[in-house]
Amino acid sequence: RLAQRVKDVTESLEQLKTRTAIEIALYEVWNDIRWYLRRAKRPDGETLRRVVDTWLRLLAPFIPYTCEELWEALDKPPFVSIAPWPKPEDFEVDPLADECEELVKSVIDDVQNIARATKTKPKRIYLYTAKPWKWDLYLEVVKRIEEGKNVGDLAKSFCEKLGMDKKEMPKLVKLVNRMAEAVRSTHPDVRKRRLSLGMVDECSMLEDAKEFLSKELGAEVQVFREGDPDAYDPKGRSELAQPYRPAIYLE
Repeated sequence: RLAQRVKDVTESLEQLKTRTAIEIALYEVWNDIRWYLRRAKRPDGETLRRVVDTWLRLLAPFIPYTCEELWEALDKPPFVSIAPWPKPEDFEVDPLADECEELVKSVIDDVQNIARATKTKPKRIYLYTAKPWKWDLYLEVVKRIEEGKNVGDLAKSFCEKLGMDKKEMPKLVKLVNRMAEAVRSTHPDVRKRRLSLGMVDECSMLEDAKEFLSKELGAEVQVFREGDPDAYDPKGRSELAQPYRPAIYLE
């Protein structure tokens, strides 16, 4: 994530978008740090030190005196104002980890929104991840939108490909439309990243984050794959699952 922040701040400064640069350097990096502190069971001191080192260099053009004081507190060579400007390639990049964190954040937001709308405080939360064929459909939608092509015939072609009853066509059309709407509202960089990743194992991602999700949401969290015969799904919510948008049932 820090690699992307460095890239965005650098490009904004080169384009003389000073306000955008400082907003990213100050607020977005701080939000990343706060999320890491929430998410990590045991935050790593060396990681945080490396992040702060980079953060001060990004902020030095905007708040030089404060950054010089903090730079000295880190026992760094004087001065931060003459330290090398950070580069995106200085940091490891893991697109899959990035998608995982965005998935966890979106699930928390969706659950909280549902709980507010229904005025309930759930004791148990059930999450359902999409079937593989929905991933094939989703990735084809992303590809076509990226290429500026029409997605109107996808429902018919996938209906034939999957050997589905023609009575299922209206549902498939609605699904394609929902996917297309979601994809169009997604940042182009994210669309490209998702295309390069292909299908991801959301179920495993959410399983790994289950303890964190339970703590954040104050309820027991269970994760199932759509179509799992052993899944607890009394309201048939699992069929609503989409890639990057797990279905949710609160109890």
